[in-house]
Amino acid sequence: MWKFLRQVSVETQKHQKALNQKLKHLSTAALSERKLPSHSFEEGAEVEGFLVKNVTPIPEFQMTAIKLQHIKTLAEYFHLNRDDSNNVFAVAFRTPPPDSTGMTHILEHLSLCGSDKYPVRDPFMKMLTRSMATFMNAMTGPDYTFYPFSSQNHSDYFNLMSIYLDAVFKPQLKQLDFMQEGWRLEHEDVNDKTTPIIFKGVVFNEMKGCISDNSYIFGEALMNNILPTNCYKYVSGGDPIEILNLKYDNLVNYHKKHYHPTNSKFFSYGNFNLEDHLSFINSNYLSKTKPYEHQRSSTIVVPEKTWDKQCQLHVDGRHDPLASENQSHIAISHKCANMQNFEEVFVLNILGELLLKGPNAPFYKNLIETGLGLSFSPVTGYESSIQDTLFTIGLQGVNSKKFDEIIATVNKTLDEVIADGFEDKQVESVLHSLELSLKHQSSNFGLNLLFWLVPFMNHDCDVISLLHINDRLNWFKKHIKENPKYLQQKVDEYLRSNPHRLVITMSPEKTFDEKLEQIEKNILKERISKMNEQELDKVYGNGIELRKEQEKPPNADVLPTLKISDVDDKIKRVVTTDKNIIQVPTQLSVQPTNGVTYFRAVVDTSELSPELKPLVPLFNYVINQMRTTNYDFREMDQLIHMSTGGISFNSHLGESCTTPNAYEEALLVSTHSLEQNNEKMFEVLSELFNNVQLTDINRFTTLVNTLSSELINGISGSGHRYAMSIASSLVDPVSKQKEIYGGLSFVSKIKNIAQSSELEDILRDIQTIGQHVLNKNRMRCALNISAESTAPDHLESFLKSVSGEFKSQPGQTTHSLNVSGIQKVSHVLPFPVNFTAKSVRGVPFLHKDYVALKVLTKFLTTKYLLREVREKNGAYGAGAVVSPSGVIQFYSYRDPYALETLATFDQSSQFLSDTKLSSQDLDEAKLGVFQEVDAPTPPGSKGMGKFLYGKTDDMVEQYRLNVKQVTEEDIRRVADTYLSADASEQLSSYVVIGPKTSNLGDDWTIVDHDQ
Repeated sequence: MWKFLRQVSVETQKHQKALNQKLKHLSTAALSERKLPSHSFEEGAEVEGFLVKNVTPIPEFQMTAIKLQHIKTLAEYFHLNRDDSNNVFAVAFRTPPPDSTGMTHILEHLSLCGSDKYPVRDPFMKMLTRSMATFMNAMTGPDYTFYPFSSQNHSDYFNLMSIYLDAVFKPQLKQLDFMQEGWRLEHEDVNDKTTPIIFKGVVFNEMKGCISDNSYIFGEALMNNILPTNCYKYVSGGDPIEILNLKYDNLVNYHKKHYHPTNSKFFSYGNFNLEDHLSFINSNYLSKTKPYEHQRSSTIVVPEKTWDKQCQLHVDGRHDPLASENQSHIAISHKCANMQNFEEVFVLNILGELLLKGPNAPFYKNLIETGLGLSFSPVTGYESSIQDTLFTIGLQGVNSKKFDEIIATVNKTLDEVIADGFEDKQVESVLHSLELSLKHQSSNFGLNLLFWLVPFMNHDCDVISLLHINDRLNWFKKHIKENPKYLQQKVDEYLRSNPHRLVITMSPEKTFDEKLEQIEKNILKERISKMNEQELDKVYGNGIELRKEQEKPPNADVLPTLKISDVDDKIKRVVTTDKNIIQVPTQLSVQPTNGVTYFRAVVDTSELSPELKPLVPLFNYVINQMRTTNYDFREMDQLIHMSTGGISFNSHLGESCTTPNAYEEALLVSTHSLEQNNEKMFEVLSELFNNVQLTDINRFTTLVNTLSSELINGISGSGHRYAMSIASSLVDPVSKQKEIYGGLSFVSKIKNIAQSSELEDILRDIQTIGQHVLNKNRMRCALNISAESTAPDHLESFLKSVSGEFKSQPGQTTHSLNVSGIQKVSHVLPFPVNFTAKSVRGVPFLHKDYVALKVLTKFLTTKYLLREVREKNGAYGAGAVVSPSGVIQFYSYRDPYALETLATFDQSSQFLSDTKLSSQDLDEAKLGVFQEVDAPTPPGSKGMGKFLYGKTDDMVEQYRLNVKQVTEEDIRRVADTYLSADASEQLSSYVVIGPKTSNLGDDWTIVDHDQ
């Protein structure tokens, strides 16, 4: 519950692991584009084969919840009717894994590889450019699998619904697809029988990539061992070694049992007509199926029996050459309330905030500030998405000799909290954040609701009751008023006196990767040794058969598609007003912000010295976490969160839409507040700008250590982004600055600072940055507000309080990059798979070739790269994009074949030359571009393209027109101009992040982070 509200605030989807993505359709001519329900949905009514069970207004979210049950199959349907054009649909199944072979994960992939109605290889990927979906994915959880999408287009929405439903209820489940998506034995070179036989498979490689992340290893070990008697003891995504034991027939049988309508849950959200949903689902799928009650009851996850004493466990992890000497992890985890108990779940969520979040939290004070751990580990907090919820206190960056001291400190901290309780202001701050979260609107509001609710729906919880957050909030306030020790009692009940506690520790083992590699080699050797000549021939034959299947021209004609004519020429224009407030340029936009004020300020940093600029991201990280003249850092944190939704400082590099190599260098300050707190919000900003004290070396040291730990632990999950950042930095000035501000070089810099003995000198540099930027000399502002807002008056008071006199801003300035030719860099890190990238210099946004390059990269991704790199070679992901500054970027993710992939990138131009480009191909690629352009924008972010990058509505409409006018000749011309071998030799780059590659040429620069 609480996690959803936090997600809405930051507009992220935490549960989106980027597992597999896929889709399909049917003609929807008979479906009228009605919006709000026309039928009178009353309890007890029968509508299109469904019985209406409950209709309840949810005023917290300005929507109505409708719960239905299919009369014949007993499938449950949950609809949230809200006047939101970004409509969402999902079908979910309870899928407890029977083992760690990754059955549920691989089935999720396989179900989206073709169905009865859409017998097309990988229709999901093909729909990525035949749809205007704002989101498409499929996800495997610890005991559920669900298939969500969202779209603003009515026809598109029902196309996707048809594809998804046919995929889950009538999939083809071909054995060849199992071999591709799951695992297989195959010759290293499919066409050469003399090359070694190895293991291949998309999910196999994906999960090998997962275990390159210590946080993943630790989190899985915790889950598997604190709930050891039910399905949570298994790795739902699949243990790479166990995946090799999965049998195709077992997967098919699992689908028959678990992907039945009786075991399904449906979800929809938005303003499309509910009757259309029900009619479509009933007539096409549910009415033709027999109910099987046991198929729901047989998938029930039995609650874990509570232990009578604490357990302790130690596991091995990977050694990380980038991290400090202290690389151990520890977590103290507790089994808490069943997720069905919403009141207890609500309280535990609040306790998670009070105990762990921010400098006022007791565990932050006693574990992080004391240096016992560099940062909290990702497992930390309250986890309510599984039936037996967990509360975990976890640390990373720990000295293994301190394990006992940490356990003692956790117990001592709990004793102190039980004795002393929490300050009233701490509780008020948490409740304010909750109230603001209810008001804040995101573009993915419906999706975030879905991600929050699915685990509860999965266990048959009363989700309508769950949505009544105000009722729970009032209940909570009443309890703490009647019983001031209520929270202390809950801390004792669930954390201090709870016998079901697991203490799990993990320390690096330098041979961790080698051991796993040897286990895989031994399994391979044993299996091959048991094969006779006929079986070996079959391995070769299967490989050839799969390759032929992969290279067949796709029969995508059976799939639905939108037409370019379905895409509007015009956009909904954003009305903005430009005015000067105390001479500071300010953009005002009146929007339906639901009582929330959104403020942003851009502060120029171009005049900072070259020595100071690399420290700007560190300044951004610490500025809102230090003391001020009037408040210590704890009081300041409390003040921020009692008045705002948080205040963030970020580096802003605004690329020019017209001029190559030109960009604006600045800080972006962002915050939002309830309208009644406008004055307080600007007073807090004034305190930061005027009175921040960047002098506390102890506080600074703590923050630097935490940042270093978090950055290092995040590399393996975003390796392709780091590779793309490095590659682009070698060909483009703005990308070079972005890499300095957030790439691998920034990670290395922060790591070196954390290990430095000269932190006081760095802090003085941070002070100097503050002196340059914390004024209104080179500032501009933006407000997105409701019509009645008083925010402009309070902004004026803020600007009056800030020092300096406004001067004209330099804006976007041109920079140079004195490089030429081809650059190749390999960053060696102990990962079992690679992340690769290639970058080529392109053109800026308004150049006539930019749109053609955007269309080209969409075409190459779906028609070439996914087939060659993902399907054939088993990488988890691959693609091509054009960056805002115009860099053409190729990438692969969790890739077993780095050099082969780079060669595939190089052959893109030749592929296009050898390929006949149909008008349908061209239109699909254009739709892929429009899918990005037409992504929904929430009221608080409207007009930001103009404010941050100078993109006017006229520019955007011209861009749309240019996309529509791209021709086949344009595509071929830009491919030849920018991607041909001759063009790449002028200025391009290649980057690999991953294990040592033995056959790199002398023209490669090797950066070995293990030395």
